[in-house]
Amino acid sequence: MEELGHAIKIYNILATQRKISIPFWKFRISKKTIKEVLSLRKNFDKVIVSHESLGLLAKYVEIDLFIFQNLFSSMQGSSWKYRALYKLGAFNFENKICKKAKSLLVLSKREYLYLSQRFDNVHFFPPGVEPLIKVELDFDYLPLERGAGWKLKKRCETPVSLLEKKFIGFIKTTNRKSLGRIALIEDDFKLGFKLKLIQALFSSDIIFSRLDFREELIALGLNADNIYPLQNDNKVHRKNIDKFINYNSLEENRKIIRENYLWSHVANFISLII
Repeated sequence: MEELGHAIKIYNILATQRKISIPFWKFRISKKTIKEVLSLRKNFDKVIVSHESLGLLAKYVEIDLFIFQNLFSSMQGSSWKYRALYKLGAFNFENKICKKAKSLLVLSKREYLYLSQRFDNVHFFPPGVEPLIKVELDFDYLPLERGAGWKLKKRCETPVSLLEKKFIGFIKTTNRKSLGRIALIEDDFKLGFKLKLIQALFSSDIIFSRLDFREELIALGLNADNIYPLQNDNKVHRKNIDKFINYNSLEENRKIIRENYLWSHVANFISLII
């Protein structure tokens, strides 16, 4: 943003998690913090808030752009028993934010279609990637979605010992020179994958996932040739699937991301909508 001529002040907000709240990620923000943000508001033309856990700021501060990293009320696919309650709490909380903020930014086309049915000021752009990524790693497979304290993700995780059993055959028989890693997305719900997914594609990773991301990739002009279902049958992963890998698609995705979805492109998009 500074390279585009904007004077930027980044203010990190210290927020504490409530013991009991719906949604569970709604954070408490101190009166002192709110006062400081209001003071900053007087000295800057625009205020951008990034992350739904800071949504309470919308009650006190005029926000020009609110960025939802995940739109929880749009959750799809989960069999989690608290899913309905989680979505309801998120819906009410998100609505309050959306009614206050001048503009809204979501990171996936699915979330954009969901939110734009109710609000006119919604924009969509994916998270960016770093322009230079080293693929030379000392491991061959990487579970992308290990949500440390997020129970919704924890319930989807596969024990590492089982992952090794599943993927060792695939790792040994695949042409590693042309690929990045084996990237795993274990979630059974469509949230919290966007940054890791586009980063994996830019790294030429072969992706195994429980979810179907085809619609998301098509919206970005990318292809899903090298995304495979993550199933319980070990034989699926033990096969030599070299002959199924589309190496041209790997490079094509990298080119599209490099030309359209670096963090510099994200900054340029944000400068156009605020």
